[in-house]
Amino acid sequence: MHTGRIIVLNGPSSSGKTTVGAAVQEQLGPDCMLLPIDLLFQSVSKERKNNWQLFEMLTEVLFETARAYATRGQDVVVDTVFEREDCVHHARRILAGLPLLLVGLTCDVAELERRETARGDRRKGQAAGQAARVHGFCEYDLQVDTGAMPVDTCAARIVQLVQNSAQPGAPQPSEERANDS
Repeated sequence: MHTGRIIVLNGPSSSGKTTVGAAVQEQLGPDCMLLPIDLLFQSVSKERKNNWQLFEMLTEVLFETARAYATRGQDVVVDTVFEREDCVHHARRILAGLPLLLVGLTCDVAELERRETARGDRRKGQAAGQAARVHGFCEYDLQVDTGAMPVDTCAARIVQLVQNSAQPGAPQPSEERANDS
């Protein structure tokens, strides 16, 4: 059995991670799993305080789950927010030795705010606050601007990166980086 590839989508709230992730999953086919951190948050009791300890635990569980899928031959699209530099360190530690691609999703702050308002399920200002910090913690293999490109175009660029990267089971060479914004 081959090892699956892990594609981590990082970006602020309302940047389109789940939507783009679903399009990537569809384009990669039935052996691809979509794993959004929001799914893990849905499993948490509403009575539990949302703080850094909870977020850090869920981040570790998210990447441990991605690792479990990949070692069983599944490609995995992880949809998350690198709230702190520790998030990137957890990802790299837990996913060490697996084919890993980091993709940054960017979007104009005005568009993030418009999407946030339209969603109605996010704290006002959350997206703008995250946009200012979440990309400062890592180097990406690819960046896509979800405000400037349609979802299918963003997904196609990510899929192209996946298809052009190392064969399943081989660690990703760090010197092969693409930046497309």
